[in-house]
Amino acid sequence: MYVLTSALTFSGGEDVAHTLQAHGRAVLVGETTRGGAHPTDRHAVSEHVLVAVPAARTISTVTGGNWEGVGVVPDIAVPADQALDAALKAARAAAGS
Repeated sequence: MYVLTSALTFSGGEDVAHTLQAHGRAVLVGETTRGGAHPTDRHAVSEHVLVAVPAARTISTVTGGNWEGVGVVPDIAVPADQALDAALKAARAAAGS
């Protein structure tokens, strides 16, 4: 399975990509993701100001870490606009065609 990522992939999308990659279930193709692993709670400081405070820490049972601040690094690094073509090329090569 190939999963496409970009610099805009964030939070839940990163969790899916990281988990599939860590378990060897997918090859990630594209760009390193944005790096948002910790769920946050938002607190109103005033009528127009909210503060986001980390409320939990995501820890992979496989890697013992997460992607907070660094993102999920793809197996095949290419610009996002080339990720689909690179994934198709890799899939064809893996299939022997």
